[in-house]
Amino acid sequence: MAAHEHLSDYQFRYRPTGPQQDFPGYDNERDEDEWNANQWTLYDHKVEAVHIPTNSVIGEMYYHTDGPIFQIDVDEEHQRKGVATGMVKHAASVAKASKNRIPYPKRAYNETTAGEAWSESMKKRGIKGWTK
Repeated sequence: MAAHEHLSDYQFRYRPTGPQQDFPGYDNERDEDEWNANQWTLYDHKVEAVHIPTNSVIGEMYYHTDGPIFQIDVDEEHQRKGVATGMVKHAASVAKASKNRIPYPKRAYNETTAGEAWSESMKKRGIKGWTK
């Protein structure tokens, strides 16, 4: 079994990180005020990976409204366990549930060497959006 199939110690959660345009249920004026007050980043979407036994955030993924991932970080002790793939799959399930009002994450335009190796493994497994 692949590492991403053994994620019982992890929980994933999605949240928008900036004002959401044209998304039902959001008050854009209020969101902009909240965004400015909290000095949130310019990314539009975030997925966090929480290690359940310690209740700590051990990974984060940020991606833009048009889909490209800007950054993925996973604490070193949790790497190579499928956490990054789990974050992408969680974001994809959120996108599907939103009927595509929230975008599917896509492969980044610029990748580190480690990011490129991970992306190639995602592409080989047929994960949606992993073409360059």
